[in-house]
Amino acid sequence: AEEIMQTLPTDRLLFYTPSESCYDLFRSLYPLAPVINEWPEDVIFDHIVAATSGMFTAPVTTMEEMAARVNNVSEKGTVRYFIPVSAVQDQLNMNRVALQFMILQNHLEVVREWAPLQTYEFRYGLGPVKKVDLSICEIVEDGYKQTNFIPLPHEVLASMETFSLAHYGLSLYGVQVSMNPKHPTMGEDGYMHGDYRIPTYMQRMFEALEGYYLQVSMKGIDVSVTLERKNGIPLGASPEDAAVQEAMEQSILQDDTVEYRWYFNHPSAPFLWYTYFNSEEGKQVVRTLASMVTTTPALLQLMGSCRRQVVKEEALATFTTSFTTSLEQYETEKAQAETNWGNALATLASEVVPVPTETNTEAEEG
Repeated sequence: AEEIMQTLPTDRLLFYTPSESCYDLFRSLYPLAPVINEWPEDVIFDHIVAATSGMFTAPVTTMEEMAARVNNVSEKGTVRYFIPVSAVQDQLNMNRVALQFMILQNHLEVVREWAPLQTYEFRYGLGPVKKVDLSICEIVEDGYKQTNFIPLPHEVLASMETFSLAHYGLSLYGVQVSMNPKHPTMGEDGYMHGDYRIPTYMQRMFEALEGYYLQVSMKGIDVSVTLERKNGIPLGASPEDAAVQEAMEQSILQDDTVEYRWYFNHPSAPFLWYTYFNSEEGKQVVRTLASMVTTTPALLQLMGSCRRQVVKEEALATFTTSFTTSLEQYETEKAQAETNWGNALATLASEVVPVPTETNTEAEEG
């Protein structure tokens, strides 16, 4: 903010936030800054830059506000939007209409997905363009790595059943996935490690909850998605309970962790997505997504755009029972197989390991 105010005259500048807490904080930190909390509908700007993390904001609210702001820029003005991935993933009803409106603007030059920032960038330039540049930008240690896709006309982008750079990238590799907007995404079902949509105390809550989660490890395009179980506070416990508070305090969030996870707020969701990514189709999807990025956090984000079938309540109960029964049977048989293998090795060792030679270490008496 200070750099912006030093660069631009304050009579040509406005800072806008709909959040009352952010508004009060900004006013206290920068008392001379032109800060507003009500959008000036009748003002035309030369440049608009807008960003939101999506925390505490419904996707439809974000998309409607962003779409409306496009009309508040001058004919030769520019716009840069940074929109949460979650708002783009939800493409039903008004969200769909708002997104199509934004895409069909003929001065939309660039759409980028920034990973693992969980953000889409929409950049509108000075004049009409025939095609939109499309890419996935991955934050790396010395800057960012960009994976470019074939540019497309605005009309083609808007005509997609659902707009998603991850899906478009998969199609360029010959991998077809569901683009039905009624099919839930992984991002709608759960939260990835370091998810920007939820505050730190909620991340600690997920760390402290009992249940299953998915752990993702990546080496090149070889990706492992495993189902892990952890003990903790029971699902449905109130954050106000003393036991919950203590467990959350003991939960440690590490940004540099080598374990990257997807957490879910429905007990059956980990089973659904484990099944998805361990099917032959799912393995191909996750391997192809891994070829677009180099780090596991970025891969987690792209996985979040994958869509699964809608499973109704009765069918979900049947699926969960079948899954857990098969899992228990597998774990029992695996434990027994490991015991049998150990016993077999002990028997075979008698033919390989020689009888030890006894060594007399005591000195003989004279």
